Amino acid sequence: MLLGEQPEGGSGAEFTESANVIDLDNVARARAVPVGAGTEADGSLSTGETTSVVRMPAQRDASGTTEAARDDRPPPRRSIEAARLAAAGAVAPPRSRAYERSKRALDVIICLLVLPVAVPVMLVIALIVRLDSPGSPVFRQTRVGRGGRGFTFYKFRTMYSDARERFPDLYAYDYDDDDIPTLFFKLPYDPRCTRVGRRLRRTSLDELPNLINVLRGDMSLVGPRPEIPEMLPFYQPEEFCKFAVRPGLTGLAQASGRNILRFTQTNAKDIEYVHGRSFALDLKILAITVWVVVLMLGAH
Repeated sequence: MLLGEQPEGGSGAEFTESANVIDLDNVARARAVPVGAGTEADGSLSTGETTSVVRMPAQRDASGTTEAARDDRPPPRRSIEAARLAAAGAVAPPRSRAYERSKRALDVIICLLVLPVAVPVMLVIALIVRLDSPGSPVFRQTRVGRGGRGFTFYKFRTMYSDARERFPDLYAYDYDDDDIPTLFFKLPYDPRCTRVGRRLRRTSLDELPNLINVLRGDMSLVGPRPEIPEMLPFYQPEEFCKFAVRPGLTGLAQASGRNILRFTQTNAKDIEYVHGRSFALDLKILAITVWVVVLMLGAH
């Protein structure tokens, strides 16, 4: 992907098209259910493709007691309703109208310049993906965007279309408070990835269809990577500010470590970007992105 692909779980949660807002009450019920049960016809995930968040072992003290068993363990996770309100009502430090317009103009101009060259490449990639393994070459799923609204996210399929049936355990989002600080976004050697899919991920070419999302206004060139609904309940209140801006094709987190960052580290970088965003910072992140993609730093 283009710098640090977020978890690509299918939208096991229901998505309200009319309001374009994720229903997190249904997310709660879907968290422990394998995702990817949608169909291409309804625009939800049909290939079973996802990027699992890797759970690291819980830390134990000298007595062998996990942190979860101590009296100083974190308070219970906020309610689903609180998470929904936090995503839908997220706010960020305001920026001038000139910045917002300039940022959008940059998105459109770069897309219009890149797409004529990218489209032939995308057609070739689509053919290669289709010949390499059965299934649609284009992967679609619901991601959470600005204001907690959902949108259809596009990328090239990098996993086997029946990955969910082959590896059901990799499609559950059931983490406790001790798991969150040690979660990674992606498996270094994901058994669900196809031969071509691994190369696409290493080179970030699987993210070329994201340009369509940028041109449509669902995403920006720079911003926090769009999240999947299933991970929203694991956000801390201060982390929801990332949903006050458009998600990005790349971002500060991706330019600062890509897939080697943990879930909490990525969110910290996203928060840093939201509070410090500027046109100059956006240009800097884009420049670093080119360098990181060419060298395939932190990609797997």
